[in-house]
Amino acid sequence: MVGLDGMSLGEAFQLVPPYLRPLVKAAVLHLLWSGDVTTALGAA
Repeated sequence: MVGLDGMSLGEAFQLVPPYLRPLVKAAVLHLLWSGDVTTALGAA
């Protein structure tokens, strides 16, 4: 398992095969929108 701590969303999306990225992006954005997952929005 890969630790995602400190990774940008773009970097995390690159960890999955290209054909799965739209599904992964949709799932992550849904989790953020619903408040089930939180993230820092500031630039590093």
